[in-house]
Parts: sequence; structure tokens; C-alpha cells
Amino acid sequence: MNDDQYLSTKAFADLCGVEKRTLFYYDEIGILKPAYVDDKKYRYYLMDQMESMSMIKAFQSIGMSLDGIKAMMTKTDINYHKAALHEQITALQKKQAELQQAEDILKHTLSFMEAYENVGPDKPVIVDESTEYLEAKSRTGEKQSSYVNYLTYGYYHGAIIDDWKSMKASFVYKRVSTESPDTLMKPSGSYFVVYLGSIETNIHALTRKFIQLLKTSGFSTEQRIYIDEISGSFFRMEQNLNVFRYSAMIPCKS
Repeated sequence: MNDDQYLSTKAFADLCGVEKRTLFYYDEIGILKPAYVDDKKYRYYLMDQMESMSMIKAFQSIGMSLDGIKAMMTKTDINYHKAALHEQITALQKKQAELQQAEDILKHTLSFMEAYENVGPDKPVIVDESTEYLEAKSRTGEKQSSYVNYLTYGYYHGAIIDDWKSMKASFVYKRVSTESPDTLMKPSGSYFVVYLGSIETNIHALTRKFIQLLKTSGFSTEQRIYIDEISGSFFRMEQNLNVFRYSAMIPCKS
């Protein structure tokens, strides 16, 4: 072996900006084998193999799995490569949509947090709101004790209560930018808004409190109640307080 021609595992790892254990794993799964292994099982690499590592990194940057990368690096069928790249484009577009949803929910959460700081808990305010489109998933038939969180519904903003008597959530929703046949419209208008908090997250108790505040303020309505979660998905408040933004349209005043 020409020592000047080969690089040790550490030297090659440093050159490529990866850990030695990464090269060991790539060798194990066959995605990048060393150019030479001596009788003591030491691995050695050639400078030319940096191009292979560069290709692996490029594929990883677009989210391709190691199995997919291995196939792309071993197959020479151009039709296979075209199909694989089309598939990856679709995956990236889906990921972009998910990231946009994440950005939207963070912006709404931040704006509600700031409003909560300014208004405070249990203090009703009247807010003029613009039309919003909600991608809603029905909870009809579900056990209302089941958890509503990222694990069960992914990115979501809140829930809708249509039945004031049962106080059961009819829908779980997230806001979307455009109307479609599958969206619900939250109409523009004046809304009675209260920020309510609870340590035990008793939605029924909070909903009863909201309805009482609504009636005490002189409003009579059977409109939908919109409940936005402010804390829970992305941060914790003191004493594990869970804060929700309750709102209902007020078409008339008694």
C-alpha cells in the first residue's frame, strides 16, 4: 500500500466534516466502502472518494433517505434517477407546506401571547376580526376525553364548540390562507374575546365560565365558540397554567 495515496479514517472524516462513526456506519450499510482495509481491520480512503461523500451530503440536503441515496449511487438507469428525483420533489413540497403551517401557528401563538399579556386573564374585550378560513376535522363520534395535541392532530390552532349544552368540541381546526370545499369560514365581525386559564385544563369548566361572562356582559348568542390554545404545544407557563383564547361572534346585544 502506498501510504501517500491513502487517508486514515480520521483524516478522511476530518476532510469531509463528518464523524468517524459515520464512516463506519456507511461502510456497514454499503453506501461508502473504504478503498482498502489492512490485516488489522483499519480502513483507508482515497481522496477521490470525497466526491462520493459530497454526493451523499447533497442528497441528504434534499431530505433523501440513506436507502434512497445508496440506490441513486449504485444504479445507472436514467429513468430510475428521474423517477426518484420527481418523488423527492413531491416530498420537499409536502415538507414546505408543513413548515409553512408551523410558521403560521407560531405567528398566531405569538400574537395571542402578546394580546394575553396586554389584556390579562378573565377580562372580556370586543375585537373586530377579519374573515378566516379553517381547515376543520370533525370530532363527532370521538371520545371527548381523548387528547387534542400535536401527536393526535398535528399542527392545529384550536377547537369549535357548536352545542352550548353539551359543551363538546365539534371540530378541531387550523387556519389556512384560502377557501376550499373542505374549509369552514369564520366570518368577519365583532367578537367577544376572553383569555381563560386553568391548571387542570378543564375545558368544560372554562367554557361554562366563558358563557357566564358573555351573559353577564349583556350579550345573548348561540353562535359558535372558538377556542384557541395559547400555551401547551410550544411552551409552559408558571405553575403549568394552560391558557386559552375564547371567542364568539356577537350579532346582537340584549
